[in-house]
Amino acid sequence: MSNKQKEIEKLREETIRSLHVALVKKAHELIEITEKERKRDAMFSIGVRILDHLETISTIMRSMNSLVEYIKINPYILHQVEVDPIVRKLLDPVIGLYKSIREDLKDTLKIGEKFEKYFPEIETEYKSWTELISILISIHKQEKQMLYYIIRFL
Repeated sequence: MSNKQKEIEKLREETIRSLHVALVKKAHELIEITEKERKRDAMFSIGVRILDHLETISTIMRSMNSLVEYIKINPYILHQVEVDPIVRKLLDPVIGLYKSIREDLKDTLKIGEKFEKYFPEIETEYKSWTELISILISIHKQEKQMLYYIIRFL
């Protein structure tokens, strides 16, 4: 093989290698774009769920407004009064939805310990009306924070 042929072969191999690297980079870029889009879609979906849940909690809190005002005046009285089983049956699914939304956001973000720092899990066990209202207020505040966090990704 002559020097010219060796040089041409070397250039051919180099070109093939460069082409392969360029195509692999492009494939990785497409994968990243696809993953970002999936994450954006998931974040959008969770954001919609949060908006709906915030409206539900606001509606519940408005319906309990007189009770909330009473608690402000007499905080210790309703702390001793247990929540009715009927109310518990109505509100436990609402609180359960908060847990579901929080877990879905945690799974989507995949930021590990930072998630717990940003959105610490709210204790959702309650016996009294005071505890229930406090939980609903805490959930509402945290879901608004989650929504603000999500908006950054959209």
